[in-house]
Amino acid sequence: MIYKPGDVVMGKVIKIGSKYITVKTKKGCIFFINKNEITDFTKKSNYDIFRLNEQINFIALKFNATKRNGFGSYKKNHPNELKEKGPCKLIETPNGFKNLSEYSKLIFNSKSNDEATKEIDHNEQG
Repeated sequence: MIYKPGDVVMGKVIKIGSKYITVKTKKGCIFFINKNEITDFTKKSNYDIFRLNEQINFIALKFNATKRNGFGSYKKNHPNELKEKGPCKLIETPNGFKNLSEYSKLIFNSKSNDEATKEIDHNEQG
């Protein structure tokens, strides 16, 4: 799979550090997201924002198809992490808003984020 800059990528958080996180896609590609691409708020910790094995989406910045790794930006796809908020537009994906709807239902049905993430992961696998 080749990711182009600007593509929305989904993956599972496999490592959390104070300066970056590592995300693995379903196809086995690895993305690194540096702290400055996670949030503009310096007092927020990566450990407070993410959980291991959590499914997240982000924007691809660079991707090396040979090495199957790249860099991403979480905050570009999550405007709440931006200090300077510009105009945002929700764009429909090939799945429509099905994934957003299912995820929202899971979250708002009083499940913990960990439970909801496990259920989404299970649904994507089979």
